[in-house]
Amino acid sequence: MAGLNITDKIKLVNHLKSEYKITELCKTFNLSRSTYYYRQNNKIEDKRSQNKSLYSGYPAYDRKGNKVPEKEIVELVKEYCDKYSFAGYRMITDHLRFSEGLKVNYKRIYRMMDVLDLLQDRITPKPNNYKLKQKHELTGPDPYQS
Repeated sequence: MAGLNITDKIKLVNHLKSEYKITELCKTFNLSRSTYYYRQNNKIEDKRSQNKSLYSGYPAYDRKGNKVPEKEIVELVKEYCDKYSFAGYRMITDHLRFSEGLKVNYKRIYRMMDVLDLLQDRITPKPNNYKLKQKHELTGPDPYQS
């Protein structure tokens, strides 16, 4: 059993769980129950992340309350990203809301941009030793402290 990886062990437990208790199977295969259940519950999330689609299920609306097709929103997002390559999903959402007059959620725009691979890289923070690179010389005690 030492040559099996975790996914193979989980498949065996799933295959044999109708005949034996899960606790006994996990002990036999040297697999913690928490790992087994964690992997079982996260299968659904893995399937969701693989099947990314543009359509969110809810329509967008314009100022008059008319439905706006998803294709039109995608085109507006692509057009704005081409014009302003530095724009993120929040900026694009604000543009669609105020300039185009659409009622859209920022989460929808984020998902669209994720599927279309238009998201910007996250800003990386400065390293911890950044302040140490700035050289300051001490010439004596601080004259402003008493």
